[in-house]
Amino acid sequence: MSLHCSSQGRGEDLVLLHGWGMNSAVWKGLLPQLQERYRVHCIDLPGHGASENAGAGLDAWLEAMEDSLPERFHLCGWSLGGLLALAIRRRWPQRVKSLVLLSASPRFLEAVGWPALPVAQLEQFGLGLAKDIEATLRQFIALQFLGVPGSRAVQRELWQALQEQGVASQQGLQQGLQLLQQLDLRESYADAPCAVVLGGRDKLVSAALLESMQVLNLCSHIELWPQAAHAPHLLEPARVAEFIDAYINERQKP
Repeated sequence: MSLHCSSQGRGEDLVLLHGWGMNSAVWKGLLPQLQERYRVHCIDLPGHGASENAGAGLDAWLEAMEDSLPERFHLCGWSLGGLLALAIRRRWPQRVKSLVLLSASPRFLEAVGWPALPVAQLEQFGLGLAKDIEATLRQFIALQFLGVPGSRAVQRELWQALQEQGVASQQGLQQGLQLLQQLDLRESYADAPCAVVLGGRDKLVSAALLESMQVLNLCSHIELWPQAAHAPHLLEPARVAEFIDAYINERQKP
């Protein structure tokens, strides 16, 4: 199967992967800056946006995405999209030219020495899906901006954009939660350079992971943006586009 993928711009290929419960509409603010220099491919994950459902599990999701990936490309993933970006690089290392992670880490849930999201908090989203998908997604959007002044209008715009592109299916949401719960790609993350943005106000991917991620991958370039929450590209799209572009240019220096 092939997923919904919109492509625009000219230049080297750049693939953007959104997070759980969202769709490729989240990248709208980045496109004016990026498409001047890159051929940008925005993929809707399985069961999200305009994409059909896929089979459960990481392999099924990667197989579903394969047809939408260029031969060689730069890759940027946000949240769940960051985990999937790491998995893509592990599966096709020669095809990924550079990797950027936004509000993402190689393991979403907490573990010994890994101060990430408590299991119980993720389980609450699963319970909510069984009762009311819309209410659960609205709650998730609010959590992404918790503690960020003046973000109400952005939250409303995001919800409207998600509806226009297509609200995620229950199957896609449940499968995405399973991936967030199961995936531990710390070994893959440690293998190669990448750039990471963490937000000081992020309630989902804690800034407390900064030291653990730096120690795990000494070749990583990690920036902590103290005032940012879980979705920096929605509030500071120009800054995020500049970060992506700067890292790609740095990786391509002789």
